[in-house]
Amino acid sequence: MLLSNHRAFTRQIIEWESASQAYGAEARVAVGIDECSDSAAMQNAMSRLVRCGAVFMVFPLWQDLRRTRDGEIVSTCGIESLAADVEYGERVPGFSWSDDRVVAKALANLITYRKVFIVSENSKGDVNGLRHILNISVRPELNACLDHKLSLQLLLRRATTRVDVFADRVSNYIASSSTPCGYSEQNL
Repeated sequence: MLLSNHRAFTRQIIEWESASQAYGAEARVAVGIDECSDSAAMQNAMSRLVRCGAVFMVFPLWQDLRRTRDGEIVSTCGIESLAADVEYGERVPGFSWSDDRVVAKALANLITYRKVFIVSENSKGDVNGLRHILNISVRPELNACLDHKLSLQLLLRRATTRVDVFADRVSNYIASSSTPCGYSEQNL
């Protein structure tokens, strides 16, 4: 069962975009990194995109619960290696950040950024999975009428592609692509 009504949320974002001048003339780009794609190679590729101005923001698409040495439970926002001097502790067994929440976080960023990329290795089509949720709930709304300028792209790693090669392909794709409006998927 989905926690969020992604279809209604997507419709609302499209309405806000068409009524707003807040986006400006240039479409700002954001990249959401799914947990399975968080690697040193991907972080380096994203840093290069931010430094050259191709991407305005990179954000993790998941939360994690951890227990520190003194027993305190802390919530971390995705990419841990950005604050290497912080003790995160061990993952709390049984905690999981659902793909439903990943989609909700990516969609929320369409409120501020016209172009949002989701980088993931989750190419399965399971019922509560990322691709299924995006294709059932988001694609129909974003692709129904392309008068808006919003773009949500899912960039997926092929099973045979090495992680470092995937990071380079993602970086090159984002830097060189003229992103279509609506929802689409790319296997890199």
